[in-house]
Parts: sequence; structure tokens; C-alpha cells
Amino acid sequence: MDSERVVTYQFPSRILLVRMAASLVGAHFLVSFGEQYHIFELLLDPEYYTSLAGSFLIAFILLSIVHYINGKLDANYDWLENLYRRSLLQFLFGLVIPSIIAYLLAAVYFGIHGIFILDTVYLQYDFPVVVILLGLVNLLYIMHYMYQRSKTSGRLETVEKSDFLVHKAGKNILLPIGSIAYFFHHEGDNYVRTLEGEQFLVAQSLDQVQSLLPAKKFFRANRQVIVNRHACEYFEPIENGKLQLIVQPGYADRIIISQKRAKGFREWAEG
Repeated sequence: MDSERVVTYQFPSRILLVRMAASLVGAHFLVSFGEQYHIFELLLDPEYYTSLAGSFLIAFILLSIVHYINGKLDANYDWLENLYRRSLLQFLFGLVIPSIIAYLLAAVYFGIHGIFILDTVYLQYDFPVVVILLGLVNLLYIMHYMYQRSKTSGRLETVEKSDFLVHKAGKNILLPIGSIAYFFHHEGDNYVRTLEGEQFLVAQSLDQVQSLLPAKKFFRANRQVIVNRHACEYFEPIENGKLQLIVQPGYADRIIISQKRAKGFREWAEG
């Protein structure tokens, strides 16, 4: 389409290098943990490199899993809006499941060398260290998310976006803000629908999307929908001071504006 510009996404190789470096440092720490040898003595031991290679592979797999999980959680569960749910999901998918995977990978590693993991001191010494390191990695991701969110929010007061990055069929597309009808959340993902009725995937959470949009043109109708003024066909009052909004192109569910948001929406609609 003429109004869209396709851009090629460049893989963040810097993040990959950071994960590789962190994996190498973590692998060395685990291999040398509790050893009485000096670092130079370890470097001269061929078995050190065998253990280092296996630990590096396990560490890199774990960091990649945590990186992927945090990306998915950041896109769908904002820390400020969904604190309790995000905390639970972060603990479960960011710490518990990677810890279990770490144990299973270690069991495979020992098994390859003909050793039963329960016959080692892995659970007593190495595994607690792995869990602590995974917790620290999750903490770093949370701090990075908060930093990026605050930086984006601060920029918004002076900068108004003219395009929005969306995705479809493996392509990254710069979609003009004026062509967007509304953003919505559906079954764990976020989407944008244009005034022409086309639909694209959005990587950010709706909170992040809202912070990037001009407030005069877009309104957060509820937790699932952000609407453009030009997509609003009409609205009508319903029970308990709520409003029902009708948009074009049509939306699959009813768009209900709560009593708490109703006054702000009326003022926005009249503005």
C-alpha cells in the first residue's frame, strides 16, 4: 500500500554479544566455584575447558530463554498496570521454569559423561547459585524495562509520532498514525486495525502504545482498546453511567467505557 513503508528489522547483535559474554562469565564462575586451584592452574587443565564449554552452552540457552520470556511479558503485561499478574508470571516463567530447565540440562550434561546427577553435589552447591544468578538476570531485565519506560514517557511530552511500527507476514511496516482506527488486545497479543480495515500485529503493550500516541487523537476506552477519534461512529449511555462506543471498522466485542472513564471520554470527544 502507498501509505505504508516497509522497513527491515536489524537483529540486535549487541544484545546477543552481551548474552554470550555473560554466559561465558557465568560458566567460568560455576566451573571454578569451590575449586582450590588458582585461575592460571585452571587454564592449564584440559578438563576445565570441557566443563567450561558445557556450562557455557547451558548458560547461553538459559539466558536466551529468559530474554525471550521477558520480551513476551513486556509486550503483553505492563508492570505498572498489571503488577500482581506480571509479578506472578515473571516468577513462574522468568525464574521457576528456567531453573527447572537448568536442572534438566545439567542432568543431560552429567548423563553424557556417565554420571547420575543425584550422585553429585550439583543440587547442594551449583543449583542454588544458578537460581540466584537467574534471579539477578530477571532483576536486570526489570530495571531495563523501567528505565526504557520512563525514558519513553519523558520523550512523549515533546515528541509526537507520525508513524507506528507494526508487523505482518514477517514484515516490519511503518504505519502512519492518521491511518490507524484503533489498537486492541486479543488472546495475549496486541493488534492495530486501520481505517481501511487492515490488521497488523503490535509488539508493545497497550500501555506503551498509549504513551506513544497523541492524546488529542487517541483515547484509552478500556484495558483492551485504544481508539482514534476518526474511528468513533457514535456512543450511547448504558447502565450504571457507562458508555458503549461504536467504531468503524467494526470491533468484534462491545467497547464499554466505564463510569470512571466516561467523563474523560465525553470531554475528549468534545475537544
